[in-house]
Amino acid sequence: MRRFRRVKEYAEECPSRQLPPTTAMELGAPSTVGGPIKPMSLEFTTTAMRRPEIIKMAYESFTENLTGIDWGNSTLYINIDPLPEGSKSSDVVDVAKEFFGNVAVRSPSVPNFTRAVQWLWSQVKGPYVFHLEDDWVLNCEIRIEELVAKILEDDACVQCSLRPSRKYTGYINKVSLSPSLLDGNFVRMFYSKFNLDVNPEVQLRSVRLEGGRSTLHKPDELSVTDIGRSWLRSSEYKRPSKRGFVTWERKGEV
Repeated sequence: MRRFRRVKEYAEECPSRQLPPTTAMELGAPSTVGGPIKPMSLEFTTTAMRRPEIIKMAYESFTENLTGIDWGNSTLYINIDPLPEGSKSSDVVDVAKEFFGNVAVRSPSVPNFTRAVQWLWSQVKGPYVFHLEDDWVLNCEIRIEELVAKILEDDACVQCSLRPSRKYTGYINKVSLSPSLLDGNFVRMFYSKFNLDVNPEVQLRSVRLEGGRSTLHKPDELSVTDIGRSWLRSSEYKRPSKRGFVTWERKGEV
């Protein structure tokens, strides 16, 4: 696997994360006048399958509980892989349009998880993006400016994840694809480096960055739940090995 550049090189390549005052307020920076912060528009990326009932649960929970966002002016980039067979991608698109003002869709004929993430991240234009796979729900209220503030606390931090973990405190040496806010400069720098034959999360976790690169919002709280595991157990599909997981396999296949 190729070697990836360290934080110092990433910082030299990417522009500063300092924002003009009006944008900083929209993104949740402390207000100097003490007034309320208006909801911000934000970009979202979703890797999905043809499971409209699952993704509706995800989007309902996040639009209800992730506050401080102007959902009508936010943009969703969504990749919908052609599984399960017999289902329609258009049903997933219809659900997405219920929750986001702008929806950009990629519906490939051949599924590939890594290529999906690569395309999604190549679309990102703003300073931050929220990555949300289609089978997670948000269990409690969280304000988006809390996540922005966590990233801005450290120059090397590129992600604030909602996934709980009692193993880690402070900054950790892992970037994951569980629900999280990511630095837009980081995803724009990284997406072209993906090896399409290797699981994207395996590649993200292999990056050896100096210092902290990811932080957890509240490690001890079950803020999010993976609802895809129960679906998978009752479906005809299975995951291959973690490193080789770029598409689902049918159970019973070698």
